[in-house]
Amino acid sequence: MRLPVVCLFACALAALAAAPAPAHAGDEQGAIAVLPFTSPEKRLEIYGVPVSRALTSELRGAAGAPVHAVSDPSSLPRRIAWVIDGRILARGGGKVVLEARLRDPDRGNAAGQVATRPRPLRQIDQLARDLARQLLPVLAGAESARAQRAASAAERRARTAAEAASHRPAPAPRGRGAAPVLLVGRTGGGVASAGLDADPIVTATATELAGRLGRRPVVVELGGIATPGAVKAALAGARASHALLSEVREVQFSWLGVLTARGRVRVVLVDAAGSALFDSTIETDTLVGSRGDRHEALLGFVARQAMEIAAPRLRKVLAR
Repeated sequence: MRLPVVCLFACALAALAAAPAPAHAGDEQGAIAVLPFTSPEKRLEIYGVPVSRALTSELRGAAGAPVHAVSDPSSLPRRIAWVIDGRILARGGGKVVLEARLRDPDRGNAAGQVATRPRPLRQIDQLARDLARQLLPVLAGAESARAQRAASAAERRARTAAEAASHRPAPAPRGRGAAPVLLVGRTGGGVASAGLDADPIVTATATELAGRLGRRPVVVELGGIATPGAVKAALAGARASHALLSEVREVQFSWLGVLTARGRVRVVLVDAAGSALFDSTIETDTLVGSRGDRHEALLGFVARQAMEIAAPRLRKVLAR
């Protein structure tokens, strides 16, 4: 008896799903993990793992980095630099669409999202090839942006180290229209249970907040909530009027199919006299990550929400 094409294809996909994953997935630096695709349609769920492995096969050798199909997003190897997760969506006339996102598991943000045009379900292998072609330029752009961020971070660290060695932060510019400086002290605290240091994740978030407040951020080595005397001296050396300090008091992580977190972050704004104009310990909501997000990403979510909560009050204080 001759089986229908769709049945034959489903059997082939089932065989592919049963194939073992690479023994050393993720051992290479900068590897890419492809997670099983999901679907709101129960009848399409069986294609989730086979599609992820077909996509892995298409990307391997063309992505410029090792690519692995990873079945368990809760235990990504440390050297995984990017995560691809996606969905299989039903369309009319028996057609389906593949949709995928490229995510940074340490930052928790999507670097790009692509979707194929609809094809019949029996052409799902062709859909995987279509999706791979669309993902390749997204991967290239994301890697370029990561390299630029790393170069900028290295430059900032070198500048901060030079300023610390001279015991004097760079002075604020005096030209007309120049944004006033806001010193940003390196964040104190950490999350011992996850082996995380709050700096540089929370420091970067505080620096972004300073920019949104209309100030030119200058990072200094004050180490958390520094003494009034230390802050006063740093402000005088930089000829700045205010310093923004922060400290992670607590972050509680939970696993609910994806990683979640809630935390407490102390935020302090100090003036040139060493007085605290704003001092508040902010509690966040429970924040939910995406599949593959690491503890670093959730710590970043906690920091961003804490800074967002503090922002309106800080803006009012700085406007006085």
